[in-house]
Amino acid sequence: MSAPIHSTDDILAALREHPESTTPANRFAVWPELVLKVFLADPVETEEIRSRLLTRELIELPGKFAAAEESRKSDANTILDLIQKGEEARQKDSQAVLEAIGKLTERMDQLAEAQRKTDETLNAFMQSTDKQFGQLKGKIGDLRGDIFQIKALPMFIRKLASKMDGVAIVDANTEGALL
Repeated sequence: MSAPIHSTDDILAALREHPESTTPANRFAVWPELVLKVFLADPVETEEIRSRLLTRELIELPGKFAAAEESRKSDANTILDLIQKGEEARQKDSQAVLEAIGKLTERMDQLAEAQRKTDETLNAFMQSTDKQFGQLKGKIGDLRGDIFQIKALPMFIRKLASKMDGVAIVDANTEGALL
């Protein structure tokens, strides 16, 4: 049972000519083959059947999917651009951080050198001060001895004066005149 089918009218005519194809036993065997032939035979008829079988929302789905795919591609490109810009910014930030660390390290080295010089100067000062304190202690000791002698001088003068009581002192400039 083969009939040329080019339109829905051909399908209806074929069904009228071959009523056995509509019996419950044959209906499911013949119909798919007939419908498939109609779909493949004429694109205009295919579109008409499609528009009758499918809702407008289903017909519009391929366009919506295409638009969604374009939107996804656009979003993906935007995301890739943002990722690239983020990576560039991260690299710039990393470079700036590395430069800052380099400058900080250099400054720390300068500070360490300054601290070393300060330590040397302080050690030299402390040694000099220790030496001067040692000298000062010696001079203070000498001064104590001098002070002790100065304190003892009035007593010595009194003793000397008591021993000299009655001794005449001759001045060489006055040629023997008594003082």
